[in-house]
Amino acid sequence: MNAASSAQGDLVAFVDGQRTGLFTQNAHGAISFAYDDDLSPVATPLSISMPLVAGAEYGNRVARPFLQGLLSDNPATLEGIAAAHHTSPRNPMGLLRHVGRDTAGALQLLPPGEASDDAAARTGDVHYIDDLGELVASVVDSAGNWSERYDEFRWSLAGAQPKLALYRSDDGQWGVPRDSTPTTHILKPAARGGRHDVNEFLTMRAGRRLGLRVADHGLMVTDRGDFVFVAKRYDRVQAGDRLHRLHQEDFAQALSVDPALKYQSDGGPGLEKFARVVRAFAPSEQRRAANELFEALVFTCAAANTDAHAKNYSVIHSGTQMRLAPLYDLGSNALYRGDQPMPSAVSIGGERVMARIGMTHWLKAAKTLGVEAQAARDAVERIRGGVSAAFVAARADLLADDDGLDYADRLVEAVEERARHHGW
Repeated sequence: MNAASSAQGDLVAFVDGQRTGLFTQNAHGAISFAYDDDLSPVATPLSISMPLVAGAEYGNRVARPFLQGLLSDNPATLEGIAAAHHTSPRNPMGLLRHVGRDTAGALQLLPPGEASDDAAARTGDVHYIDDLGELVASVVDSAGNWSERYDEFRWSLAGAQPKLALYRSDDGQWGVPRDSTPTTHILKPAARGGRHDVNEFLTMRAGRRLGLRVADHGLMVTDRGDFVFVAKRYDRVQAGDRLHRLHQEDFAQALSVDPALKYQSDGGPGLEKFARVVRAFAPSEQRRAANELFEALVFTCAAANTDAHAKNYSVIHSGTQMRLAPLYDLGSNALYRGDQPMPSAVSIGGERVMARIGMTHWLKAAKTLGVEAQAARDAVERIRGGVSAAFVAARADLLADDDGLDYADRLVEAVEERARHHGW
Protein backbone atom coordinates (compact mmCIF):
# COMPACT_ATOMS: atom_id res chain seq x y z
CA MET A 1 0.00 0.00 0.00
CA ASN A 2 1.29 3.43 -0.88
CA ALA A 3 2.46 5.31 2.20
CA ALA A 4 0.53 8.38 1.10
CA SER A 5 -2.84 6.65 0.69
CA SER A 6 -5.49 7.58 3.24
CA ALA A 7 -9.22 8.02 3.71
CA GLN A 8 -11.60 9.30 6.33
CA GLY A 9 -11.76 6.73 9.12
CA ASP A 10 -8.43 5.11 8.31
CA LEU A 11 -5.81 4.69 11.02
CA VAL A 12 -2.09 4.95 10.42
CA ALA A 13 0.01 2.48 12.41
CA PHE A 14 3.28 3.70 13.94
CA VAL A 15 5.71 1.41 15.78
CA ASP A 16 7.86 3.44 18.20
CA GLY A 17 7.39 6.48 15.99
CA GLN A 18 8.04 4.81 12.63
CA ARG A 19 5.16 4.71 10.21
CA THR A 20 4.43 1.05 9.44
CA GLY A 21 1.15 0.73 7.54
CA LEU A 22 -2.54 1.56 7.32
CA PHE A 23 -5.72 0.08 8.77
CA THR A 24 -8.82 0.66 6.63
CA GLN A 25 -12.50 -0.14 7.11
CA ASN A 26 -15.02 -0.57 4.31
CA ALA A 27 -18.68 0.41 4.26
CA HIS A 28 -19.67 -3.00 5.65
CA GLY A 29 -17.39 -2.62 8.68
CA ALA A 30 -14.72 -5.07 7.51
CA ILE A 31 -11.20 -4.06 8.58
CA SER A 32 -7.98 -4.68 6.68
CA PHE A 33 -4.32 -3.82 7.14
CA ALA A 34 -1.40 -3.42 4.75
CA TYR A 35 2.21 -2.49 5.43
CA ASP A 36 3.65 0.53 3.64
CA ASP A 37 5.43 -0.35 0.40
CA ASP A 38 8.66 1.36 1.42
CA LEU A 39 8.96 -0.31 4.83
CA SER A 40 12.31 -1.96 5.58
CA PRO A 41 12.16 -5.78 5.51
CA VAL A 42 13.82 -5.83 8.95
CA ALA A 43 11.31 -3.43 10.51
CA THR A 44 9.22 -4.63 13.45
CA PRO A 45 6.03 -6.36 12.28
CA LEU A 46 2.73 -5.65 14.01
CA SER A 47 1.98 -9.29 14.70
CA ILE A 48 2.96 -12.90 14.13
CA SER A 49 -0.45 -13.10 12.46
CA MET A 50 0.60 -10.35 10.00
CA PRO A 51 4.09 -11.18 8.73
CA LEU A 52 5.95 -8.30 7.12
CA VAL A 53 5.52 -9.26 3.46
CA ALA A 54 5.66 -6.65 0.71
CA GLY A 55 2.29 -6.21 -0.96
CA ALA A 56 0.40 -8.44 1.48
CA GLU A 57 -2.97 -7.26 2.77
CA TYR A 58 -4.54 -8.80 5.86
CA GLY A 59 -8.30 -8.94 6.00
CA ASN A 60 -10.97 -8.75 8.66
CA ARG A 61 -10.33 -12.26 10.05
CA VAL A 62 -6.84 -11.15 11.12
CA ALA A 63 -7.02 -7.35 11.46
CA ARG A 64 -10.19 -7.10 13.57
CA PRO A 65 -9.14 -9.43 16.44
CA PHE A 66 -5.73 -7.76 16.50
CA LEU A 67 -7.32 -4.33 17.04
CA GLN A 68 -9.97 -5.67 19.41
CA GLY A 69 -7.13 -7.11 21.49
CA LEU A 70 -5.83 -3.59 22.15
CA LEU A 71 -9.07 -2.61 23.88
CA SER A 72 -10.58 -3.36 27.26
CA ASP A 73 -12.58 -6.56 27.76
CA ASN A 74 -14.91 -4.61 30.06
CA PRO A 75 -18.15 -3.72 28.19
CA ALA A 76 -18.73 -0.76 30.51
CA THR A 77 -15.33 0.67 29.61
CA LEU A 78 -15.99 0.30 25.88
CA GLU A 79 -19.42 1.89 26.25
CA GLY A 80 -17.87 4.78 28.17
CA ILE A 81 -15.28 5.44 25.47
CA ALA A 82 -17.94 5.17 22.77
CA ALA A 83 -20.28 7.58 24.58
CA ALA A 84 -17.51 10.12 25.08
CA HIS A 85 -16.53 10.07 21.41
CA HIS A 86 -19.88 9.34 19.71
CA THR A 87 -18.91 6.04 18.15
CA SER A 88 -19.96 2.41 18.50
CA PRO A 89 -18.59 0.27 21.35
CA ARG A 90 -18.49 -2.60 18.84
CA ASN A 91 -16.25 -0.83 16.34
CA PRO A 92 -12.56 -1.13 17.31
CA MET A 93 -11.54 1.33 14.57
CA GLY A 94 -13.94 3.96 15.88
CA LEU A 95 -12.74 3.49 19.46
CA LEU A 96 -9.03 3.40 18.69
CA ARG A 97 -9.30 6.53 16.60
CA HIS A 98 -9.66 8.32 19.95
CA VAL A 99 -7.67 6.15 22.39
CA GLY A 100 -5.05 4.56 20.15
CA ARG A 101 -2.27 7.05 20.82
CA ASP A 102 -0.82 4.86 23.61
CA THR A 103 -1.62 1.15 23.43
CA ALA A 104 0.09 -2.02 24.60
CA GLY A 105 3.49 -2.34 22.97
CA ALA A 106 5.02 0.20 20.61
CA LEU A 107 1.93 0.66 18.49
CA GLN A 108 0.27 4.02 18.02
CA LEU A 109 -2.85 4.38 15.88
CA LEU A 110 -3.39 7.90 14.56
CA PRO A 111 -5.74 9.47 12.02
CA PRO A 112 -4.09 10.28 8.68
CA GLY A 113 -2.26 13.59 8.85
CA GLU A 114 -1.36 13.31 12.53
CA ALA A 115 2.34 12.80 13.16
CA SER A 116 3.95 10.64 15.80
CA ASP A 117 6.76 12.42 17.59
CA ASP A 118 8.02 9.26 19.30
CA ALA A 119 10.17 8.40 20.94
CA ALA A 120 9.02 11.19 23.17
CA ALA A 121 11.30 13.17 25.41
CA ARG A 122 11.00 12.25 29.06
CA THR A 123 9.98 15.85 29.66
CA GLY A 124 7.20 15.79 27.04
CA ASP A 125 3.81 17.46 27.36
CA VAL A 126 2.35 15.90 30.50
CA HIS A 127 -0.56 17.16 32.59
CA TYR A 128 0.39 16.38 36.17
CA ILE A 129 -2.44 15.25 38.44
CA ASP A 130 -3.20 17.31 41.53
CA ASP A 131 -5.50 14.74 43.13
CA LEU A 132 -4.57 11.17 42.19
CA GLY A 133 -6.86 9.89 44.94
CA GLU A 134 -9.88 11.51 43.30
CA LEU A 135 -8.98 10.02 39.91
CA VAL A 136 -8.54 6.52 41.33
CA ALA A 137 -11.77 6.84 43.31
CA SER A 138 -13.65 7.76 40.14
CA VAL A 139 -12.43 4.55 38.50
CA VAL A 140 -13.41 2.42 41.49
CA ASP A 141 -16.81 4.06 41.93
CA SER A 142 -17.75 3.69 38.28
CA ALA A 143 -16.43 0.10 37.85
CA GLY A 144 -14.64 1.25 34.72
CA ASN A 145 -17.43 3.28 33.08
CA TRP A 146 -16.19 6.81 33.79
CA SER A 147 -17.33 8.18 30.43
CA GLU A 148 -17.32 11.79 31.60
CA ARG A 149 -13.51 11.63 31.78
CA TYR A 150 -12.62 9.61 28.67
CA ASP A 151 -11.89 12.71 26.65
CA GLU A 152 -8.91 13.32 28.97
CA PHE A 153 -7.13 10.10 28.06
CA ARG A 154 -5.65 8.81 24.81
CA TRP A 155 -4.49 5.37 25.91
CA SER A 156 -6.06 1.93 25.63
CA LEU A 157 -5.48 -1.11 27.84
CA ALA A 158 -6.71 -4.66 27.36
CA GLY A 159 -8.25 -6.75 30.13
CA ALA A 160 -11.45 -6.79 32.15
CA GLN A 161 -10.37 -5.07 35.38
CA PRO A 162 -10.72 -1.26 35.53
CA LYS A 163 -7.29 0.33 35.38
CA LEU A 164 -5.34 3.46 34.51
CA ALA A 165 -2.24 4.02 32.43
CA LEU A 166 -0.26 7.02 33.69
CA TYR A 167 3.13 8.67 33.30
CA ARG A 168 5.40 8.83 36.33
CA SER A 169 8.15 11.44 36.46
CA ASP A 170 11.61 10.86 37.90
CA ASP A 171 10.54 12.67 41.08
CA GLY A 172 7.42 10.53 41.52
CA GLN A 173 4.70 12.80 40.13
CA TRP A 174 1.83 11.14 38.27
CA GLY A 175 0.54 12.64 35.05
CA VAL A 176 -1.50 12.19 31.88
CA PRO A 177 0.48 12.59 28.64
CA ARG A 178 -0.94 15.20 26.28
CA ASP A 179 1.26 14.39 23.30
CA SER A 180 2.68 11.01 22.34
CA THR A 181 4.72 10.72 25.53
CA PRO A 182 4.32 7.07 26.60
CA THR A 183 2.63 6.11 29.81
CA THR A 184 5.03 4.31 32.15
CA HIS A 185 2.88 2.54 34.75
CA ILE A 186 -0.45 0.72 35.00
CA LEU A 187 -2.56 1.30 38.11
CA LYS A 188 -5.16 -1.33 39.05
CA PRO A 189 -7.36 -0.20 41.95
CA ALA A 190 -8.89 -2.93 44.11
CA ALA A 191 -12.66 -3.02 44.34
CA ARG A 192 -13.98 -1.72 47.63
CA GLY A 193 -14.11 -4.56 50.12
CA GLY A 194 -11.69 -6.66 48.08
CA ARG A 195 -7.93 -6.98 48.25
CA HIS A 196 -6.93 -8.15 44.80
CA ASP A 197 -4.05 -5.69 45.06
CA VAL A 198 -2.49 -7.85 47.78
CA ASN A 199 -3.39 -11.04 45.92
CA GLU A 200 -1.62 -9.93 42.76
CA PHE A 201 1.38 -8.62 44.68
CA LEU A 202 1.86 -11.91 46.54
CA THR A 203 1.37 -14.06 43.45
CA MET A 204 3.72 -11.98 41.32
CA ARG A 205 6.32 -11.89 44.08
CA ALA A 206 6.04 -15.66 44.67
CA GLY A 207 6.55 -16.27 40.95
CA ARG A 208 9.68 -14.14 41.02
CA ARG A 209 10.92 -16.06 44.08
CA LEU A 210 10.61 -19.25 42.02
CA GLY A 211 12.75 -17.84 39.22
CA LEU A 212 10.04 -16.65 36.83
CA ARG A 213 10.40 -13.35 34.99
CA VAL A 214 7.59 -11.08 36.12
CA ALA A 215 6.85 -7.42 35.51
CA ASP A 216 8.11 -4.98 38.17
CA HIS A 217 5.33 -4.19 40.61
CA GLY A 218 4.37 -2.61 43.92
CA LEU A 219 1.47 -1.41 46.05
CA MET A 220 0.06 2.01 46.81
CA VAL A 221 -2.74 3.44 48.93
CA THR A 222 -4.26 6.79 47.96
CA ASP A 223 -5.09 9.59 50.37
CA ARG A 224 -8.74 8.58 49.96
CA GLY A 225 -8.05 5.06 51.15
CA ASP A 226 -8.16 3.14 47.87
CA PHE A 227 -5.68 0.29 47.49
CA VAL A 228 -3.84 0.07 44.17
CA PHE A 229 -1.61 -2.52 42.53
CA VAL A 230 1.01 -0.68 40.44
CA ALA A 231 2.84 -2.36 37.55
CA LYS A 232 5.76 -0.76 35.78
CA ARG A 233 5.30 -1.14 32.04
CA TYR A 234 7.88 -3.56 30.69
CA ASP A 235 7.06 -2.34 27.17
CA ARG A 236 8.58 1.06 27.97
CA VAL A 237 12.35 1.60 28.12
CA GLN A 238 14.22 4.79 28.92
CA ALA A 239 17.36 5.58 26.92
CA GLY A 240 18.92 8.84 28.05
CA ASP A 241 16.16 11.45 28.23
CA ARG A 242 13.82 9.56 25.91
CA LEU A 243 11.23 6.87 26.52
CA HIS A 244 10.95 4.19 23.87
CA ARG A 245 8.06 1.82 23.34
CA LEU A 246 8.79 -1.89 22.90
CA HIS A 247 6.31 -3.60 20.64
CA GLN A 248 4.33 -6.49 22.06
CA GLU A 249 1.22 -8.52 21.37
CA ASP A 250 -0.59 -11.15 23.39
CA PHE A 251 -1.03 -14.75 22.27
CA ALA A 252 -4.64 -14.14 21.22
CA GLN A 253 -3.54 -11.40 18.82
CA ALA A 254 -0.67 -13.54 17.54
CA LEU A 255 -3.18 -16.30 16.75
CA SER A 256 -5.95 -14.04 15.34
CA VAL A 257 -8.29 -14.98 18.19
CA ASP A 258 -11.06 -12.64 19.30
CA PRO A 259 -10.61 -11.63 22.96
CA ALA A 260 -14.04 -13.07 23.74
CA LEU A 261 -12.54 -16.50 23.01
CA LYS A 262 -9.44 -16.15 25.18
CA TYR A 263 -10.33 -19.19 27.32
CA GLN A 264 -9.88 -22.64 25.82
CA SER A 265 -13.23 -23.69 27.32
CA ASP A 266 -14.90 -21.00 25.19
CA GLY A 267 -13.27 -22.26 22.00
CA GLY A 268 -10.00 -20.38 22.43
CA PRO A 269 -6.44 -21.60 22.01
CA GLY A 270 -4.86 -24.40 24.02
CA LEU A 271 -1.27 -25.58 24.30
CA GLU A 272 -1.09 -26.71 20.69
CA LYS A 273 -1.78 -23.15 19.58
CA PHE A 274 0.55 -21.74 22.24
CA ALA A 275 3.27 -23.97 20.78
CA ARG A 276 2.59 -22.45 17.36
CA VAL A 277 3.46 -19.03 18.77
CA VAL A 278 6.74 -20.34 20.20
CA ARG A 279 7.64 -22.00 16.89
CA ALA A 280 7.38 -18.60 15.19
CA PHE A 281 10.43 -17.49 17.21
CA ALA A 282 13.96 -17.73 15.83
CA PRO A 283 15.36 -21.26 16.33
CA SER A 284 17.93 -19.90 18.79
CA GLU A 285 15.14 -18.52 21.02
CA GLN A 286 12.58 -21.33 20.80
CA ARG A 287 13.97 -23.57 23.54
CA ARG A 288 14.23 -20.76 26.08
CA ALA A 289 10.73 -19.51 25.24
CA ALA A 290 9.25 -23.02 25.49
CA ASN A 291 10.91 -23.62 28.86
CA GLU A 292 9.76 -20.25 30.23
CA LEU A 293 6.21 -20.85 29.06
CA PHE A 294 6.18 -24.34 30.56
CA GLU A 295 7.41 -23.06 33.93
CA ALA A 296 4.76 -20.34 33.86
CA LEU A 297 2.06 -22.96 33.28
CA VAL A 298 3.34 -25.08 36.17
CA PHE A 299 3.26 -22.03 38.43
CA THR A 300 -0.33 -21.25 37.45
CA CYS A 301 -1.37 -24.64 38.79
CA ALA A 302 0.82 -24.37 41.88
CA ALA A 303 -0.57 -20.92 42.69
CA ALA A 304 -4.19 -21.79 41.78
CA ASN A 305 -4.23 -19.17 39.04
CA THR A 306 -7.30 -20.03 36.97
CA ASP A 307 -6.97 -16.99 34.70
CA ALA A 308 -3.88 -17.86 32.65
CA HIS A 309 -5.61 -17.58 29.27
CA ALA A 310 -4.28 -16.54 25.87
CA LYS A 311 -4.34 -12.82 26.66
CA ASN A 312 -2.17 -13.26 29.74
CA TYR A 313 0.89 -14.36 27.78
CA SER A 314 2.64 -11.98 25.40
CA VAL A 315 5.45 -11.70 22.86
CA ILE A 316 7.90 -8.80 22.61
CA HIS A 317 8.99 -7.91 19.07
CA SER A 318 12.23 -6.15 18.15
CA GLY A 319 12.76 -6.04 14.42
CA THR A 320 12.68 -9.64 13.26
CA GLN A 321 13.49 -11.00 16.74
CA MET A 322 10.92 -12.17 19.30
CA ARG A 323 10.97 -13.23 22.94
CA LEU A 324 8.42 -13.95 25.64
CA ALA A 325 7.31 -10.97 27.69
CA PRO A 326 7.60 -11.03 31.48
CA LEU A 327 4.57 -12.48 33.24
CA TYR A 328 1.78 -10.13 34.33
CA ASP A 329 -1.76 -10.29 35.74
CA LEU A 330 -0.93 -13.19 38.06
CA GLY A 331 -3.39 -13.96 40.82
CA SER A 332 -4.37 -16.87 43.06
CA ASN A 333 -7.85 -18.31 43.42
CA ALA A 334 -6.84 -20.51 46.37
CA LEU A 335 -9.08 -18.59 48.80
CA TYR A 336 -12.24 -18.63 46.74
CA ARG A 337 -13.06 -22.06 45.34
CA GLY A 338 -13.52 -24.06 48.54
CA ASP A 339 -14.08 -27.72 47.66
CA GLN A 340 -15.04 -26.96 44.07
CA PRO A 341 -12.76 -28.27 41.30
CA MET A 342 -10.15 -25.70 40.29
CA PRO A 343 -10.05 -25.45 36.46
CA SER A 344 -6.91 -24.64 34.51
CA ALA A 345 -7.45 -22.01 31.82
CA VAL A 346 -5.81 -24.40 29.34
CA SER A 347 -5.81 -28.18 29.26
CA ILE A 348 -2.56 -29.70 30.54
CA GLY A 349 -1.87 -33.02 28.84
CA GLY A 350 -5.59 -33.57 28.36
CA GLU A 351 -6.62 -32.62 31.93
CA ARG A 352 -8.17 -29.32 33.04
CA VAL A 353 -8.90 -29.97 36.73
CA MET A 354 -5.80 -28.75 38.55
CA ALA A 355 -5.99 -31.32 41.38
CA ARG A 356 -5.84 -34.14 38.83
CA ILE A 357 -2.87 -32.82 36.86
CA GLY A 358 0.12 -35.03 37.55
CA MET A 359 3.56 -35.65 36.12
CA THR A 360 2.18 -37.72 33.23
CA HIS A 361 0.07 -34.77 32.12
CA TRP A 362 2.98 -32.36 32.51
CA LEU A 363 5.23 -34.55 30.36
CA LYS A 364 2.57 -34.60 27.63
CA ALA A 365 2.32 -30.81 27.84
CA ALA A 366 6.10 -30.52 27.69
CA LYS A 367 6.20 -32.62 24.53
CA THR A 368 3.58 -30.38 22.94
CA LEU A 369 5.65 -27.28 23.71
CA GLY A 370 8.99 -28.84 22.76
CA VAL A 371 10.41 -29.00 26.30
CA GLU A 372 12.78 -31.86 27.12
CA ALA A 373 11.33 -34.41 29.54
CA GLN A 374 14.03 -34.04 32.20
CA ALA A 375 13.78 -30.25 32.12
CA ALA A 376 10.02 -30.61 32.56
CA ARG A 377 10.38 -32.97 35.53
CA ASP A 378 12.88 -30.63 37.18
CA ALA A 379 10.60 -27.62 36.71
CA VAL A 380 7.53 -29.38 38.11
CA GLU A 381 9.41 -30.68 41.16
CA ARG A 382 11.09 -27.34 41.85
CA ILE A 383 7.92 -25.27 41.58
CA ARG A 384 5.65 -27.82 43.26
CA GLY A 385 8.10 -28.20 46.11
CA GLY A 386 8.75 -24.48 46.49
CA VAL A 387 5.41 -22.74 46.01
CA SER A 388 4.45 -22.63 49.71
CA ALA A 389 7.81 -21.20 50.75
CA ALA A 390 7.64 -18.69 47.88
CA PHE A 391 4.30 -17.33 49.12
CA VAL A 392 5.59 -17.18 52.69
CA ALA A 393 8.61 -15.19 51.49
CA ALA A 394 6.35 -12.93 49.42
CA ARG A 395 4.27 -12.26 52.53
CA ALA A 396 7.46 -11.10 54.29
CA ASP A 397 8.00 -8.57 51.47
CA LEU A 398 4.57 -7.05 52.01
CA LEU A 399 4.15 -3.67 53.66
CA ALA A 400 0.42 -3.17 54.08
CA ASP A 401 -2.38 -2.15 56.42
CA ASP A 402 -3.80 -4.58 58.98
CA ASP A 403 -6.60 -5.66 56.65
CA GLY A 404 -4.11 -6.31 53.86
CA LEU A 405 -1.83 -8.30 56.15
CA ASP A 406 -4.77 -10.37 57.37
CA TYR A 407 -5.79 -11.09 53.78
CA ALA A 408 -2.20 -12.05 52.95
CA ASP A 409 -2.04 -14.47 55.88
CA ARG A 410 -5.26 -16.15 54.76
CA LEU A 411 -4.07 -16.44 51.16
CA VAL A 412 -0.71 -17.91 52.17
CA GLU A 413 -2.48 -20.40 54.43
CA ALA A 414 -4.81 -21.40 51.58
CA VAL A 415 -1.88 -21.98 49.21
CA GLU A 416 -0.10 -24.06 51.86
CA GLU A 417 -3.25 -26.09 52.57
CA ARG A 418 -3.76 -26.75 48.89
CA ALA A 419 -0.14 -27.84 48.55
CA ARG A 420 -0.57 -30.33 51.40
CA HIS A 421 -3.86 -31.63 50.04
CA HIS A 422 -3.00 -32.00 46.37
CA GLY A 423 0.74 -32.41 46.36
CA TRP A 424 1.32 -28.85 45.23
